[in-house]
Amino acid sequence: MKSRKTLISILVAAASVAVIAGTVLFARFVQDSLWEKSVTDVLEVTAQGQHALDTFFEKDLDTLDLFAAELSVQRHDDEDRLIEKLALFGMDDDGTVYVCVDLNTGAVYRTDNANAARLTDEQMASTAAAADRGVLEPFLDERTGGNMIGVYERFTFSD
Repeated sequence: MKSRKTLISILVAAASVAVIAGTVLFARFVQDSLWEKSVTDVLEVTAQGQHALDTFFEKDLDTLDLFAAELSVQRHDDEDRLIEKLALFGMDDDGTVYVCVDLNTGAVYRTDNANAARLTDEQMASTAAAADRGVLEPFLDERTGGNMIGVYERFTFSD
């Protein structure tokens, strides 16, 4: 009788250990599966976001190509035509602001008709060192107070 109780106790203990081990292994499997699914989902969403941002920048750079082509056929001192072209490109109500900077004088013209201060010598130096086309680092817009990201393209007036 005692050996039977011992055998039953051993079997119950072994079954308990097996159930606990199975539960731990199953929980670990579920945790690993959820982690892998989460990482996959995050990578997929990140790739989609990158594609959307790339498309957004390409659209803006294409528009800038048109803008630069329009402005490059005029003289740098023809402010009336410059303001006319800025108004034409600034007609959309999507919040996009086009800015034209004369790198010879530091004069700044904006499509939102905001008075922008001339570029400082430091800003002129950093602008002169920039590539011919690209994406600006995020910056604080002094007019709206919001963080902005911009694209730019360097062009030359006809004169």
